[in-house]
Parts: sequence; structure tokens; C-alpha cells
Amino acid sequence: MKKLYINLFVLITSVVIFSCDRERHFYDGPSLVQFANSSSDYFVQSTNNEFEVLVGLTAAASESKTFDIVVVDSLSTAEEGVHFTLESQQITFGAGETLASLSVTGNFDALADGSRTVVFALQDNPDAASFRQTFELNLIQFCEYDQDFLVGEYTVNSEFWGFSYPVNVVAGADEFTYVIEGLYDIGVPNAQDITFVINQVGEIEYTATVETQVAFDANTPVFAADYGPLSVTGTGAVNTCGEFALNLTFTVGAGSFGSYSEVLIKN
Repeated sequence: MKKLYINLFVLITSVVIFSCDRERHFYDGPSLVQFANSSSDYFVQSTNNEFEVLVGLTAAASESKTFDIVVVDSLSTAEEGVHFTLESQQITFGAGETLASLSVTGNFDALADGSRTVVFALQDNPDAASFRQTFELNLIQFCEYDQDFLVGEYTVNSEFWGFSYPVNVVAGADEFTYVIEGLYDIGVPNAQDITFVINQVGEIEYTATVETQVAFDANTPVFAADYGPLSVTGTGAVNTCGEFALNLTFTVGAGSFGSYSEVLIKN
């Protein structure tokens, strides 16, 4: 029986050692260049913070190596010199190194009209890997949440009324509550300020909620009949750089006028 245990131990040990040997794998091929990732988001702040695009080698360089990187204009919506700048369009690996980076600086103000995308490509060369030869960078204007910044004068583009006009946004009962002064004070009776709450739904994502509340009286002569108090309720998207896109449903006792978009942009 003792001999059986010894033989069994030797067998198990041999299997474990063999398995470990099979799991060991060391790359011994050529040093090839590729982007470390295929894509990423770059949240550009008012400080015009930099973003480092990482480029790697499959094996450490035996000597200094330099590679060219180009912007693929046909696949990009961001324009170099307008939405971003590059410190250089070359990257260099020193001897023994496997990582280098391309420095990109976004233009915060130029991204006010929406996010942009830039696609980079490694210039054709004999040391190119067969994978990750392009990299897509999404440039997104971003502001830290700050109620003191978000309050102030706005212009509302009202789908309900069909024109734009100024309003004022002030702080509400807490740091996530806001009051829109004058949103419907444009000649309708009993116009009320509208309160909404900002909700944090992710690390940098926010939404808005408008609980049901009376906005004004929908009576003649503005409306065809005296419908009485009109209430609004809805949700919306929040851009912490100063934009609220509220989708509101307008309802009176007789029924609903439907849903409309009210977009507030900070002046």
C-alpha cells in the first residue's frame, strides 16, 4: 500500500510539472509595433489636459526605433489644429523599451458643439504587427459637476412655443436641485417657475428629472379654449458644461398636448 501511495504521488507530481511546463510561453519573435488599444474616450477639460496614446512593441527594442503616426482624415471628424494638436507625429522607443506614447491635446472650446473623433494610424513599415494598426480617439468636452457654474443665464430653444428666449437658472433646495425662472412667463396667465433635479447615474453621467408640476394656465386668448392649469413632467439629458435638454409632456385636465423638447444652453 505504501508503494502504491508513493507511485501515485510521483504520477500526480509529474502531471502537475508537465502542466506547468506546457503553460509557460515566452515570445521570442521579432519586435513589432502596434497600438496598445483599439479605441478610447478622451474627456477634454477647460485646462486642455493631455491624452497619451500608448504604442507598444511585441518585444523590447534592441536599439532606438522611431515610427511615424498619421491622422486618417477620411475616418476622422476632428480636425488637427482646430479640435486637437499633436506634440509630434513620431514616437521613439529607446533600447530595451516596449512602450512609447503620442501626446494629444484637445481644444475644450472647439468641442462645445459636440464630441469629435480622430483616427490615428501607424505609417506602413516592415516592423508593423498584423493587428491594431489604427486607434480611434473620441474627444468629449467635459466639466466637473459644479452647481455654482451651472446656475446663471441661459437661452431656451422651446419646441413647444417654437422660438427661443432668455431664462435664468438658480439653485434650488440642495446641490442637485435647480429652478428655471421665466421658462413659461411669456404672456400666459399664472406662469410658474419650473423645478428640476439632476441625478448622477454614472461616474461622469447625469440626467434630469422634472416632477409633475403646474407650468401655467392654458387659457384663451393664447389657447383656443380655457383648458385650465397645464402641468409638465419629464426627464432630460445634462451636459455639465452648461446644457439641459428636457423632454417634457404637457397635460391639462382634458388630455395631453404631447411631448416637446426644451433645450437650455448657458450664455
